[in-house]
Amino acid sequence: MTGSGTSTLSDGSTAALTWRQSLQAFVVTEATPGPVIPTPDPGFPNVAGTWAMSLSFLTEDCNFIEVPPDLPTQLGGTLSVSQNGSALTVLSGSSTFTGDLEMNGDFVLVGEASVSTAESCTYALIAGFAGNFLDGSLVFLILADRVSGSCAGLSLPCFIGYSGSVEAA
Repeated sequence: MTGSGTSTLSDGSTAALTWRQSLQAFVVTEATPGPVIPTPDPGFPNVAGTWAMSLSFLTEDCNFIEVPPDLPTQLGGTLSVSQNGSALTVLSGSSTFTGDLEMNGDFVLVGEASVSTAESCTYALIAGFAGNFLDGSLVFLILADRVSGSCAGLSLPCFIGYSGSVEAA
């Protein structure tokens, strides 16, 4: 009697099997490990999910905007949080922020964007959230820098700050 085949194990590993007549059994002739599936570190709080944010204008030092009408006095919305151990990825509207979570719930998240104005002026934005998921505190800062193009009267860098809270939605 002869035979061979492959088998896929529950962890995604595969094994090539060949019948060994002398043993009256199949033996593994080749093994391929399956994908590594990350397991959450039990020491970090689980903050994955949807969070509602409520922010109030705090401060700004940009020479080309006013509060109001250029900046809203209140910001609200949701943060969609995914987590792998201490690594966080957060979607806020169409922006993606990445960062790290600490054991006590503190977090810092950073995202980048480029803004172009009608006057062919382009500047980079670095935006970030910081706070603590466990006590619900949240700060949102936007730093504008790296200007290019026709940006008459635009003095960079400048920053805009909001503070408020975040809670599980």
